[in-house]
Amino acid sequence: MSHLKKVLIWRAISVVITLVITWLWAGSLAAATGLTIVLQGVLLVSHWIFEDWWLKMTVDKILAPEKNLREKTASGHKELDRDSWRPGKY
Repeated sequence: MSHLKKVLIWRAISVVITLVITWLWAGSLAAATGLTIVLQGVLLVSHWIFEDWWLKMTVDKILAPEKNLREKTASGHKELDRDSWRPGKY
């Protein structure tokens, strides 16, 4: 739960920073709000795609370098799969 809280707090901070900078740059709160919403949406989707790619390129190779993770994890433990693994968890 603390990871989710951290992510949500950072997202709120990044939205405020983006809004303030674009407002100062554009001189219009309406334009800054529109750009902030679009930019944050693009960044959210990009981050999700990057995280998925990163897990495929790193964690999958650590847990099961010779097998497809959908078949079996390296240890044989069901809880050690790509979707639930996090740094420092094990």
